[in-house]
Amino acid sequence: MCNRKKIRTQHGLLPSPRAPFRHKGEGAGGEGLARKKQHGFSLILVLFLLVVVSMLVVAMARLNSGGQQAVSQEILSVRAFWAAESGAQAMAMRTFLIDGAVPIACPADFSINFPAAATGLNGCAANVSCQVVSAAGRTVFTVSSIGTCDGGTERSSRRIDVALRAL
Repeated sequence: MCNRKKIRTQHGLLPSPRAPFRHKGEGAGGEGLARKKQHGFSLILVLFLLVVVSMLVVAMARLNSGGQQAVSQEILSVRAFWAAESGAQAMAMRTFLIDGAVPIACPADFSINFPAAATGLNGCAANVSCQVVSAAGRTVFTVSSIGTCDGGTERSSRRIDVALRAL
């Protein structure tokens, strides 16, 4: 333990206050066993910090990648919604013509493939169908429009159902 002289007191043995304190193996140069044990500590600390920082970088990269995929899918979904909305509006225009005549039947079902020039909807399509329902002397046209958009590896589809009737 230590090479200090011990003084006998009524409470037991205590080290002498005048004796110099030295660890075992400590020589005249002052380099002791405790100091020798610390030589590799900084290397271990640096390696540990390097591993922790690397793990944080990898985790942040994964979060960023997942966030980009979520944003991409959300944009594709919004584009599919607007493709379906455009198809429903096109069916409404074909059903209720500008001349003001009240229609008695649905126009034929159709599809719209949006051209590349359609800046927001390129790569999208809308499939539109219509059914007539008569109740209580009123004719209601139920329009169903399904918009789909391809984004390379991802695909999104949205459906809109609209009920139309003459005023």
